[in-house]
Amino acid sequence: MAVPSDIDAQITLELSGESLTSGELRKSIDAFDGLLGAMTRSVCRDDTSVEWFVRVKHGSLLFCADPEETADPDVIDEIKLVARRSLEGRPPAVHSDDVVKHVEALSGIPKTRLWVGREGHDITDDVCRTMKAALRPAYAIPGSVEGRLSTLSEHRDLAIYEPVWGKRIGCAVPDELLDGMRHLWRRRVTARGVVHYRSDGVPARIDAESVEPFPDDDELPSHMDVLGILRAEQCPNDPRDVIGIRTVSLSGSSRKPTRSKRAGRS
Repeated sequence: MAVPSDIDAQITLELSGESLTSGELRKSIDAFDGLLGAMTRSVCRDDTSVEWFVRVKHGSLLFCADPEETADPDVIDEIKLVARRSLEGRPPAVHSDDVVKHVEALSGIPKTRLWVGREGHDITDDVCRTMKAALRPAYAIPGSVEGRLSTLSEHRDLAIYEPVWGKRIGCAVPDELLDGMRHLWRRRVTARGVVHYRSDGVPARIDAESVEPFPDDDELPSHMDVLGILRAEQCPNDPRDVIGIRTVSLSGSSRKPTRSKRAGRS
């Protein structure tokens, strides 16, 4: 087993050399690569925002991952925070199902450790169970989810890609709405119903009562359609408000009118 002084990378996968098959080696490398991408997407919403370079430390089974030199140090710190808190079962807002999936794949390889900086974490079934528990819905309230309808299923299970959290949110709909969902695939929609949230406030899924599309771009008003919405007769009667002069009153005493920056210099 490695010790902290052996670690010289931002994130390191440590494998045991005892009875490691070629299939297990390939599986662990694929899971490590997937985990780096999932953690990066959790922070950056796009796993191409940070490119990782992986090397094998000489004379060991330490797979050392470091970001490109131009990567933002603050972003790398956030990615490491996702890894650290996920492995400890503490769900940050960016903790994702994909992170759990790849950690679970690593847990199938005996005596596997993930180092975040020089902090080592054993990858075990208990770690995976704790991570899954942190992702379970903790409470539910009426609300809505907006995003692009990205997944359709004949079992009434849909998924909406929500851009704020950068994740897919499960969406269950009643049978009478299912046929109409085919016409909404890949469109931006609003689903209204009961939203189930994780303990960290991230929406996990919605039991939708209605799903409505946003208008297409060609259905939105053009700039010519909205020209003249604020007509002159709708402006205040006080000419000082029109040209950007305002009066400030403090404690009942009047002060001289002051010209706002919008009015320009005299």
